[in-house]
Amino acid sequence: MLDRLKSLPLTIILTILIWMYAESQFTATQEGLQASIGVGATSAFTVDLQDPGASDKTYHKTIPVRITVEGAKAQVDRLYQQAIGVIAPDPDFSNIVYDPKPEDLHPGTDGTLDTVAMLNQTAYFRRSGVRVVAAVPARVRLQVSARQKEELLGLPEMAVEISGPPAVLRAFDVIVDPRALHITVAGSAESLASVKAALANGPTDPRIRAVLDLYAQDRPTESGTLQRRALRYTLPEGVRVTDGPTEVQFKLEKRLVP
Repeated sequence: MLDRLKSLPLTIILTILIWMYAESQFTATQEGLQASIGVGATSAFTVDLQDPGASDKTYHKTIPVRITVEGAKAQVDRLYQQAIGVIAPDPDFSNIVYDPKPEDLHPGTDGTLDTVAMLNQTAYFRRSGVRVVAAVPARVRLQVSARQKEELLGLPEMAVEISGPPAVLRAFDVIVDPRALHITVAGSAESLASVKAALANGPTDPRIRAVLDLYAQDRPTESGTLQRRALRYTLPEGVRVTDGPTEVQFKLEKRLVP
């Protein structure tokens, strides 16, 4: 009997831990998450999007969507916390990219696609462990046009910018490798004209940025090893990166307070 009593606290602790793990795996649903969707770049076509129900009938590179997701409770809760600003948002969720098959694109035509199907085919939702079950707008109109002849433009060396919560940036120094990049962009002569004008007046075009996003939960690794993370490029309308790194390595080091 005494042995049973001694083992009781451990049994309770284990039961609670098992219950907490199981609870995190329960299926949950969350409505009203805000995101945007765009179409991935193709070498031959430009694809613009329109919300058929919106009063604005023009086409855009991205359009806002409101979605309902379903999946493991822990994953769904994380998306919700990002949506309300409790934790830093995932840039890949804020700007979801749909990559159609090139053979499905026919220049000079309009078409409509089911928004839920589009979202669930994106790389983000394929790897996230959740699926979209409803979306507003329910359908998205695509306008496909032949891409204008593009020019290539190599840019001067540019520094990787760091973006993240102030608390993280105050507490840690950020070591990035490489710290500076050489990239090549492409666009029509008209799109690149403003970039060339900006470079004529300064070392860089301030509209073109390569950003490493840090999150509130980021901490130094125990071994001090470098981590890999995708870069986020910001570019003028009609300009895209054709040659340049998609990710960098970085590590955080605790800042010494004098």
